[in-house]
Amino acid sequence: MGNRIYILILITCSLTSCFKHDECDPSVICNTIKPDSYYVNINVSYVAGANPVYVTLFKGDVEDNQVVLLDTFYSESHTYYLPTTERYSAKAIYYDNGTYYNAYDGGKLKVSHFWNCNEKCFEGEELTLDLSLLQ
Repeated sequence: MGNRIYILILITCSLTSCFKHDECDPSVICNTIKPDSYYVNINVSYVAGANPVYVTLFKGDVEDNQVVLLDTFYSESHTYYLPTTERYSAKAIYYDNGTYYNAYDGGKLKVSHFWNCNEKCFEGEELTLDLSLLQ
């Protein structure tokens, strides 16, 4: 009987320690509210004075054809603030010397979390879509 109590106490202590978050750094910025939007960066190959790059951003895969926005790039990058936990895909159309070229990329806009001072802290993870032409 005494061994059973000892084993029960040992199991209880080991289980509760799994859920304890003892690390505490008061200098760490902790956002306890999960962000509902974060940054999506889109990079393209743009040369000043050249033809603009036409970009379409989709929710989900390009094949789903759920257009979020259409934009014309006159610079190498743009940043958008969009809802998190969504998958985004993008398509760039380049025109050079009578020929069209397409570039595609996609990814998921995620939110991660960590524990600090027994609080669940959230941080958005920027998503970068690289629509640059391969050299």
